[in-house]
Amino acid sequence: MYNAYYRPKGYKFQDVLKTIRISKDIGLFTSINYLTFPGYNDAEDEIERFFNFLKDCPVDLIQMRNLSIDPYIYMSKVQAPKGRVLGIKKLIKMIKKEFPNIKIGYFNVPKEALTEKGREQCYFI
Repeated sequence: MYNAYYRPKGYKFQDVLKTIRISKDIGLFTSINYLTFPGYNDAEDEIERFFNFLKDCPVDLIQMRNLSIDPYIYMSKVQAPKGRVLGIKKLIKMIKKEFPNIKIGYFNVPKEALTEKGREQCYFI
């Protein structure tokens, strides 16, 4: 799914994973934009892959974003997921349960929010 959207040249998804691991290893606050497409990201097999990713590359914040692409083009480029579709709301609940330390939001967090006091003032899902 990553390649279908980004069409990377000169780097691979493995390079992205390596960068996340390095940032966490040196203590950086690390967030990802999780581009969601209902019916794909919230299907059981994709949720399993995403959870495996989060176990391998833990992040501090998941920014839920809408996948901004023509749906017909996207669906023609990626294989339809297998398993039941659970819904984005259920996906968020599952992330919170499985990874309670990961914040979930929909906006860029200001620098001040990276402190404990600042986190109390920010809105997270």
